[in-house]
Amino acid sequence: MIRTATLHDAPYVAPLMFQAMPEVAFKLIGQENKQEAIHFLENLFIKENNQYSYKNTLVYEKNSHILGSLVYYNGAYIESLSQSVFDFVKQQYGLTISLEKETQAGEYYIDTLSVSPIAQGKGIGSSLLLHLKELLKGETIGLLVSMGNPLAEKLYLRMGFVYADMKMLGGNPYKHLIYN
Repeated sequence: MIRTATLHDAPYVAPLMFQAMPEVAFKLIGQENKQEAIHFLENLFIKENNQYSYKNTLVYEKNSHILGSLVYYNGAYIESLSQSVFDFVKQQYGLTISLEKETQAGEYYIDTLSVSPIAQGKGIGSSLLLHLKELLKGETIGLLVSMGNPLAEKLYLRMGFVYADMKMLGGNPYKHLIYN
């Protein structure tokens, strides 16, 4: 079953978000500490008005286990959503951070799509993408895919996404794919 996330999903979704973006999480907290990065994402997940909020998340649940998550938002709000994250980083870690904009007005942006390692290859990622496409019928959907993640790119291309351009995020190049 696919549903909108709740606050109580934080301990299950935060590791999935981390799995999708370890480099970005480490950059945000200024250290390469997996447990701290997951804790950081949990704290953001339970807050509203940031790009990693439960309010922006769909989960795939089976037998009371969350097996996948998809975090997305309207790209028109990237500045305010990101600023909330940067403010939290400053408050919690004393770091002044800024990252390149991942998206822009005119597209809904998939920030993370992640499936638990025990459930990969079973259509969960595709199901989450299909659900989102149905929710956002008629809207442009964008995402960034790591150059080092050809399996994810293959999934997105199979689901109808096409290459738009290259974008930098956290100093690393990513392929920007869109679905119209």
